[in-house]
Amino acid sequence: MVENIRDNSTRLKLAASDPILTRPISIEADFSGMPSSETMSRTRASSTLFASCAHLLTPKVALVTDGHGGLLRRIEAPYLSQFSTTVKGRWLGRTVLDVITAEFSRLKDADVVKRMILAGHVTVNGKPTTATTCLADHDTLQTLVLRHEPDVVATTPTAVFEDNDFLVIDKPGSVPMYANARYVHNTLMSILETSGIIASRSDVFVVHRLDALTSGLVILAKTKTAAAALSRAIRDNAVQKSYLARVSGHLQADQIEVDQALGSVLRPTMTDPKEASTKIAVRFRTTIDGHDMTVVQCTPRHGRMHQIRQHLASIGHPIINDTLYQPDLMRYAPYSSRADAIGDASLWPVPDTTPGETMQLPALPGIERGRIMAIDLRAVKYAFPTLGLEFVVPDPAWASE
Repeated sequence: MVENIRDNSTRLKLAASDPILTRPISIEADFSGMPSSETMSRTRASSTLFASCAHLLTPKVALVTDGHGGLLRRIEAPYLSQFSTTVKGRWLGRTVLDVITAEFSRLKDADVVKRMILAGHVTVNGKPTTATTCLADHDTLQTLVLRHEPDVVATTPTAVFEDNDFLVIDKPGSVPMYANARYVHNTLMSILETSGIIASRSDVFVVHRLDALTSGLVILAKTKTAAAALSRAIRDNAVQKSYLARVSGHLQADQIEVDQALGSVLRPTMTDPKEASTKIAVRFRTTIDGHDMTVVQCTPRHGRMHQIRQHLASIGHPIINDTLYQPDLMRYAPYSSRADAIGDASLWPVPDTTPGETMQLPALPGIERGRIMAIDLRAVKYAFPTLGLEFVVPDPAWASE
């Protein structure tokens, strides 16, 4: 729909009813204040774009069975998406063309990006821009692209507890918490909404986060007061967190405490290592097909990113399928959650279109054989003694002797 507004300003608005989001997608570009001839040129290009790819505004989700017998949640085809990001410090003073071609891995061709800018598919703060525009602090850079995101496991998140203040979710491994550079629809918040567990993601407050590959307990607050209380407790370390992990090798001691700033060992070039400590207690030791493993309970005192994963790897007992910190762990493949899945997150420029022609879509990223979908790390309990609250989810099958 192209809507004419006074003073030769034109606003393009693409909208479609989206069952994935249960609300309309809206992609807007404001052409107000542009010279009339340029406005009309971009209006014609935008009208052609809408006519040729309006159907791409509604991503299609499919459940597919992979070669390992698992069920995956897959976005079947690329879809039209407005990718928005706040300007980073290293981008300040650089041109729009330079930032996009240098920082966006799928948009390296300068001629393609120039055509996107001319067509109005690149905006700064919601307004058309030029290739030579320099980015400033607090600017928002937006690109209209075709997007495809990786597969996730099709296990539906479940609500394990709910009252007037809180909703506790058991999150599957492989599913990220919320939209990021790789995911939009294959996220916990989107799946909770489309499955009807929550009416709208705006109805709940995310109190804490789990890594995408980690499964287990996620607490959502239903009121601002409840969210503030838990957030304050977490900030003040007035929370007792318990995780279970399956690691490589047999730990010699039954209990150990790792008190080690993150970055000091595994990332020695880190300029500002963060204080962190984790208590580790052995549940049981086992050997499967000649591979020694130990199931441990981990109690982190701090809540740093990848804290448990880094601390376990630093003592020589990484999580058995955490190849980020120990790349040689592929020998544990038979005991990992694996799938023949799409793993590459891709962005493509919107192809040039002409009236009456169907847009030619790019091929999906290739299937990654035996992709690790989740690691053996699970959040099982968060207790808040000062608030008299404790939330738990069931132990994983691999944590039983």
